[in-house]
Amino acid sequence: TTEPLSVSAGEYAFFTGEGTIGCRFDSQQSDGTKVTLDTKNALIYFQGARGQEKEIIAVKKKFQELWERFGEVS
Repeated sequence: TTEPLSVSAGEYAFFTGEGTIGCRFDSQQSDGTKVTLDTKNALIYFQGARGQEKEIIAVKKKFQELWERFGEVS
């Protein structure tokens, strides 16, 4: 959306070097922040709710396995 969004206290947001701002469901804001074959740098973060620690760790490990197989990890 191009409409201004309010951000609640405690809610995260991120800013890119190109001035893109992301918050909430950043997967839906993918045009400005998506990873493509031309991507040179990416920040991958994992988040979840309390009580999901084991699931988050499992997803992180699976992502790392796939990235090591198909991408580069530095």
